Amino acid sequence: MNPTIFEKTVSTIQKRYLENQNATLQQVYDLDTTFTFPQQWEIDFSYKYRKEISEILDLPEYFDQFVQLFLESTLRFTVEHNQFISLTTQNIDDLKTLYQKYVASIRDFLHQETSYFVFKTHYQFLLLQHFNDLHHQLKNITPEPIRPALLNVNVVCAEYDPKLQLEIMNINLKKIKQPVLDIGCGAAANLIHYLTELGISCLGIDQLCKNTVNTQKIDWFTFSTQPNTWAQSFPTWLSAIIFNLTILIPVGIRINLPLSTKNILIP
Repeated sequence: MNPTIFEKTVSTIQKRYLENQNATLQQVYDLDTTFTFPQQWEIDFSYKYRKEISEILDLPEYFDQFVQLFLESTLRFTVEHNQFISLTTQNIDDLKTLYQKYVASIRDFLHQETSYFVFKTHYQFLLLQHFNDLHHQLKNITPEPIRPALLNVNVVCAEYDPKLQLEIMNINLKKIKQPVLDIGCGAAANLIHYLTELGISCLGIDQLCKNTVNTQKIDWFTFSTQPNTWAQSFPTWLSAIIFNLTILIPVGIRINLPLSTKNILIP
């Protein structure tokens, strides 16, 4: 296995996601050429190193790494573009299966000896086929009545500065009741880290964060807020999510927070 080619291949995948970061989920759903038509540099790189890449993908551990890279990058792209899209465990499993199929098709295709023209044509076909599968995935996770709002509107999941969050929410840390639950803390969990450094007991939940002592990776649409559940043990709830809530209220989405929680601090 050529480690240099492995690293370059990872970089090309990351570069493609980076170049498309300003595109929308609606473009994915509509099979826009932004996604379905490969860049020239992608084709040239894949053709030049097709033998080396196929040999890497023949190794199960590296095959799985590429599947995971695609999966995590797509999940991040989806949630960062609209944090109100709720992905169930089944949705994520289905997406992983989709990427296993995609990476396997690339591996098998790269093993073939073809001319550059045939390679380019087949490469474009595989990409279009893959995004057609993604189209159906988006259709499954976005109900028809609210699909336009979920796909057309970018509800950006920004990593807000912790001091800015506290200022906007007008929070006096000297009077805050502990422990604190931050709903939608973000991948970096900036506010959680800030509060922890100040000695304030807290926990952050988000679809993009990692499972640590102070953060839990969980869909905030599905975690329980009912009486006698773990969420009710937090006297103070914080959320920057409500910054964008008004975008979706007109199309029928509601966030129901229990009235028994006395210290819900949202802007």
